[in-house]
Amino acid sequence: FYHFTDRRGLLAAVFSEALRPLFAFKNDLDPAAARGLDDVRVVLEEYAVAMRAFLDDALEVLIAAHGDAAVRDEVGAVVTANDFGPHRGVAAMTQYFDGLRESGVVGSDVDTHAAAFLMVSATFLRSAQPTLFGHSTGTPPMPEVIDGVLRLLGAGAVSR
Repeated sequence: FYHFTDRRGLLAAVFSEALRPLFAFKNDLDPAAARGLDDVRVVLEEYAVAMRAFLDDALEVLIAAHGDAAVRDEVGAVVTANDFGPHRGVAAMTQYFDGLRESGVVGSDVDTHAAAFLMVSATFLRSAQPTLFGHSTGTPPMPEVIDGVLRLLGAGAVSR
């Protein structure tokens, strides 16, 4: 604790470390590398793994923080100061899907923001629901989620 100056410093360090897999994933996103939806499937599978790794480390901290008003406020301050949150994942995935659309891998009429939101939200819910409610009832397996996102992205796609 004393290595980080205060609780806020410790929380920032915990989040920064937990976010490593997602930052690495985001830095490797390259829509130009995709030749078709099979390549996009691999990217979405890798995203699901990176997101799960992050949530395995950070979700318990977020949940525990809400049990103490002071800690909750400090977590909120760290999240706000570093612009952490699912909106960053949605923005990165939207940018990736937009690149796919520009290169013709994804249909020109696809709502890339909605597809990104669905992917990020589904990945979050698959991790959060068992932690929050003790079960995964009603959540489809990740391969089915990815299939659905790919069907949405493939609407009107042009083959290269």
